[in-house]
Amino acid sequence: MSSCSDDGTIHIFHSTVYTDLMRNPFIVPVKVLRNGHDIVNKSTINGAGGLGVLSCEFHPTQPWLFSVGADGKIILYQDI
Repeated sequence: MSSCSDDGTIHIFHSTVYTDLMRNPFIVPVKVLRNGHDIVNKSTINGAGGLGVLSCEFHPTQPWLFSVGADGKIILYQDI
C-alpha cells in the first residue's frame, strides 16, 4: 500500500486485513521516499500551497512503484 502527498513524499506501508471484522487492520510503515518530485507552486484561493506528487501506483506483477508529479515527471521506483 502506498500514499502520496503534496509535500513531495511517498509513504510505503505493509498491511494485513483480517476477515474477522472485530480485528483492526494491521498497518506497518515501511519507507518514506523523498526528493523524487519537485513541489510546484500553484496559486490557490488564499495564495498558499503547492502541488507535489499527484498519484502513485504499484505495478500488478512486478515490485515497481510508479509516481506522477506536478513537475511533469513520471518516476519508476524499483528495489526500494
